[in-house]
Amino acid sequence: MKTFSLPKAFPYLLLFILSCNTKADKIADADLRIKTMDSAALTTLTKSIESSVTPQLADGLTLKLWAVDSLVADPVAIDIDDEGRVYYSRTNRQKAAEFDIRGHQDWEIRSIALSDIEEKRAFLRSELSPERSKENLWLPDLNRDSSHDWRDMTVQKEHIYRVEDANGDGIADNHNWWWKTSTTKPQMLRVAS
Repeated sequence: MKTFSLPKAFPYLLLFILSCNTKADKIADADLRIKTMDSAALTTLTKSIESSVTPQLADGLTLKLWAVDSLVADPVAIDIDDEGRVYYSRTNRQKAAEFDIRGHQDWEIRSIALSDIEEKRAFLRSELSPERSKENLWLPDLNRDSSHDWRDMTVQKEHIYRVEDANGDGIADNHNWWWKTSTTKPQMLRVAS
C-alpha cells in the first residue's frame, strides 16, 4: 500500500479555500436580490412577446408591454409610486399558514361564531396551544421548537419587490428584492437602488 503525506501548509490552504467559498456564497446570495436585464436582450424579448399577443382593444386604447415575466413573478398585490416604480408582493406561503377547516370537524360549529380576526387568533391560540402539542401532531413543527402549536403558523415570509425602468427606455429592466417580512418581525432590506 502506497502512502503519502500532505504538506505542512495544507491546513492553511484548506482554510483559505473554504473561506473563499463562504465569501462567494454570500456574494451569490446578495446578487439574487437584484436583477438587471440587458437592454438589447430585453428589447428582443419584448418585441417577441408583443408580436405573439393580439388583444382586442376598445377604440382609443393601446397596449404596450412594460415588464417581462422574468422581472415580475406571481404577484398578489401591486402598487405604483409617483416615480413610476412598481412594487409588488409575492407570497411564499406554506400550507401550515392557513388550512382547510374541513379537516377539523370539531372546530366547524365553534368557528362559525367567530366574527373578526382577533377572535380567530384567540381561537387558534387556544386550540393550537403548546400544551396541546401532542393532539396537534398533524401540524408540522416548522419553527423546530419540538412543539406543534400556533407558533408554527408564524414562520411564513412575505416579500415585496421593486421593478423599475432604470434606463428610461420605456421597458422595466431592474428588479430588487425590497422588503422581507414575517408575521412577527418586518425587516427592510438595504439593497442597491
